[in-house]
Amino acid sequence: MKHATDRQIVLTTGESWRQITDWILPQLPPPRGVTYSWIYVCLDGHRKRFLEEAFLERHHQGGLVSPPFFTRSALLQRIILPLHPGARILTPREEQFWVHLICNRPGDPPLPAGLLKEIHRFVHTLRLNGFPEDQLPERPDAPQGLSLLHRVFQAYQKQKPADLLDAGDLLQRAISLLSPEVMDQLFPGLETVFWEIQDPLPAQTQRLLETLARSVPNLHLLIRYADHPDIFGNLNPLVESIKKQVTSSNSLPSSHPVTPSLYRLDGKTFQPKGKLHLLRLPHRLAEVEWVARKTKMFCVAEGLSPEEIGITAPHLDGYRPMLESVFRGHGIPIQWLAPERLDRSAIVQHLRLYLELVVENFPLHTVLKIFQSPYLSYRDRLAGTDVEGVLQRLRVWTGLEVMLKQIQRFLDSDILQTDRENETPEGVLSLPEQFARVKQCLEQLQKETAPLSARPGGQEFLQFLENIIQQHQINQRLLETAEALSLDVAAQHLSALRTLLEQVQAWAQFLETIDPAARFNAPQILQLFDLLIQTTPFRSPLPKPAGVQVYPLAEVHSHSVQVLFVMGMTDQDFPTGESTPFGHLPAPLDRLFPQQQIFRDRQMFVECLHRPDRQLFFTYPHRDGETVNVPSELLQELARVSGVPIQEPEPLPVLSRAEWLSFLEQAEAETRSRKEAPSIIPRLKKWVNFSLYQLKKPIVLQRAQFQPPAHYEGLLTGNPTIRAYLNWYYPQHPFSASALELFARCPQLFFFQRVLGLVPAEDMTETLTPLEKGNLVHQVLFRFFTEIPETERSLHALLQIAEAELQKLPFPSGMLWELQKAAFLGNEHRQGLFAAFWSQEEERLQDEPFTPTHFELPFGYRPPRPNREFPESEPFVLEWQGQRMALRGVVDRVDLHPNRAFLIIDYKTGSHPGPRDVVKGLSLQLPLYLLAMESLLQARHPGTRPLGAAYYKISSENDIRLTHFLFDPDMAHRLGLSWRSPAFLDAYDQPLSFRQILERSLAWAFRYYQSIREGRFTHTTDPAHCTPGQRRCPFEAMCRVNPYKIRHLARQENQQTPDPAAGATE
Repeated sequence: MKHATDRQIVLTTGESWRQITDWILPQLPPPRGVTYSWIYVCLDGHRKRFLEEAFLERHHQGGLVSPPFFTRSALLQRIILPLHPGARILTPREEQFWVHLICNRPGDPPLPAGLLKEIHRFVHTLRLNGFPEDQLPERPDAPQGLSLLHRVFQAYQKQKPADLLDAGDLLQRAISLLSPEVMDQLFPGLETVFWEIQDPLPAQTQRLLETLARSVPNLHLLIRYADHPDIFGNLNPLVESIKKQVTSSNSLPSSHPVTPSLYRLDGKTFQPKGKLHLLRLPHRLAEVEWVARKTKMFCVAEGLSPEEIGITAPHLDGYRPMLESVFRGHGIPIQWLAPERLDRSAIVQHLRLYLELVVENFPLHTVLKIFQSPYLSYRDRLAGTDVEGVLQRLRVWTGLEVMLKQIQRFLDSDILQTDRENETPEGVLSLPEQFARVKQCLEQLQKETAPLSARPGGQEFLQFLENIIQQHQINQRLLETAEALSLDVAAQHLSALRTLLEQVQAWAQFLETIDPAARFNAPQILQLFDLLIQTTPFRSPLPKPAGVQVYPLAEVHSHSVQVLFVMGMTDQDFPTGESTPFGHLPAPLDRLFPQQQIFRDRQMFVECLHRPDRQLFFTYPHRDGETVNVPSELLQELARVSGVPIQEPEPLPVLSRAEWLSFLEQAEAETRSRKEAPSIIPRLKKWVNFSLYQLKKPIVLQRAQFQPPAHYEGLLTGNPTIRAYLNWYYPQHPFSASALELFARCPQLFFFQRVLGLVPAEDMTETLTPLEKGNLVHQVLFRFFTEIPETERSLHALLQIAEAELQKLPFPSGMLWELQKAAFLGNEHRQGLFAAFWSQEEERLQDEPFTPTHFELPFGYRPPRPNREFPESEPFVLEWQGQRMALRGVVDRVDLHPNRAFLIIDYKTGSHPGPRDVVKGLSLQLPLYLLAMESLLQARHPGTRPLGAAYYKISSENDIRLTHFLFDPDMAHRLGLSWRSPAFLDAYDQPLSFRQILERSLAWAFRYYQSIREGRFTHTTDPAHCTPGQRRCPFEAMCRVNPYKIRHLARQENQQTPDPAAGATE
């Protein structure tokens, strides 16, 4: 740089900004009246705020004029705008908008947001260096990346209006305007300009400093630099160039120099300023937990306030959830100084789902996320709907139009018959209602996303977002979140939402200025959206409480603390490598993009060694899952030159709750942490109580095993309101056998499903589910036996009906569906299920003198079921020991014997219960149906007696058999039937007669009925149904099971062999 003989250029170097700050602050004088004799150009906004606070604190002057600390762009605007008031300055964000506009020509595929950022960095760097367009190398064999860069830069240069000033224009204008007269006019009495330099300077910035040197009396350059090629080698050319042209230069001595030791095998041993610790923790959570406990020890044992402690990491975002959770659990106030990016905001990610929906053609998983979003009104509209189950039933993974057609096919078919015996519980929508409601929401979603498919412009996209926010009342929902959770969470969401709208509005306004006719397809809009949210920070509008300071490693030069924790120092995270997406650039361009990241990381490492006054901790997690981490090379080098080994920390003493509360209460009045104590103490008490609960939980559970079940364990007998409701409700609503069996399996499961009306999630597959398969078989056989006369029944007629029913099923066509149909109808390679059934049926009817007579007999349904032979609407009333209970159900089939005996047949497409299940009261369906049919069939067949019941297993073509399960062996013998009777044994292994089994089942049914009316919904004690800790129950998260109590109750039940016929209810 050149300078006039009467002007001075001074160069000062130091190996850290802490060292330079401590040296320069005393040299900055207070103002003379209302003006300063100096201005100070800082590295960035964080550094500017830090220096301003330090300067004002140093001088302690009330009403002190704001000190003239500037960022570089702010100083350039201060120089240009007064002389060119009509100039329009492009922000870095608008430069990104411009690059996005250029890269999205009609017909071009959208580029990833990350590549767009790199292209903007390329254009921005060339503009800062004043690189002329005609010097860009363009060869026929140029790689695709270089050709793209050339096209974008050329278009950027040509299309940018002259009155719009980007960063390169600002430098050029400032260079042309700077003069001693201009500086005297803008800054009266100015004597010195201090300018901080951290990285190699672009060409135009160097020219600006040369011009500035001729325009001010003194230019003082401050550079973080020391004579060490491995740490500051990237600055060597710049420093050597400056030294040739400065008036004087000096290097600040350090009382704790780092550079003579690091990376120098024969160097001096490094002595850090504060006590140094290099620690290895088992994993990240243990790392954060140890830092939290150590922080509390510093506060209590050494009297530090939380704001005197700092935490940083190379990748701080990965630690944020753990830091917030663990420190909140310890009751430690934390001040998060790093702003969050918009892409980390949940509300922004949920709005992004709309774009993802259109770009990916409405994938099922994205539709489900939108319908279940707590920020959108779909969740309220779909209350009582098993959204996931409905969408999975469609078996359509993408395409909104196909989904709507599939839903309509379901609504037009009768496949939505879920439970042939039970009506839908109150408060739960029936399946047709659920499908209809999902269809309405899909249609609304189609309307909402229509603007994204119509190639919107900037204003149209902004209007789209505002409409979504207004229609779903998102702001109101966020305020409700504040009431339910915390004000801070809601404030963060609202701030993210406001910031997003501001950014989209800025883009829309930019397009109105540059290209009002610009339109974009959905992938291009998504590309811009990702670019915005990945590069835009946002902060909560609420004031930050005083606490432990957490900030990014890049901002370590802008904070002053007594103790500093640097976490996450693993080899793969720090130092980081640097890569470019453009491959090898030609020499003229490659010189503009030197490899800087390794030097920046090492320089930040040196900065960390200078920051804390007392103690410095470097930590790293030994493992990430199954991956073993290696400590950073910088840590290993530091361990070598300092003599401090990398080791595991010593166990910390346990800090009692009283000690921590005492610290919070006795903190000095002037510290801000005292103000936060009232809000910390309740959280601390909650955490202590929770910790004590976790510690004592096994003991508490063991002691509670001998106590009777409590209300939260399902015993609601002590609540008179609930008992009154149950006693009023159930006599008016008939029971089904399957509902009683559900209670027998687990009373708590019955409470969740039948009383509360909760719907468990259903696992869907590409093929028919067991429920769908059962409905299909029942419907085919019902039509076959009722529509085809007995003399005309044949395999051909059965297959015709089966094929017609299969055609009704709303499943997408394809190879998988053809294989499914072949499993039922058969083909040249296989017999098929219905052909195998007819073969078995013909053989049976020839061997046994039974006639299939009644099919799908319903009783107890209001309104009566249509198209049934006996559309009985009144339930069958069971009576036992003076009690009455209404029963409803559907009997699959009744076969009549010529001697006025009937056999109930129950179709099963899966497994069926065994005799032990009947004896233990777990299977009641066939015994109760026999009792009901004995009465209901008298009107049509007087004198008919129940012979028994059978299971007809129709599982596959190789697994079809009729099992005579429960029957009267004496009557069968009189009828000449040689059936083999299963063994029904009581608790003493004594055989039970047919009538004893029916009576026993009746007693079990009334036992369950009485327990339900009394409100006894305790957890099952049978490990065969549910073993605590090893269960796969859909309501496991809601079930509070004490395993000790369950085992104790099971032992009691095993010792007592209750006789259900006695009618006692425990």
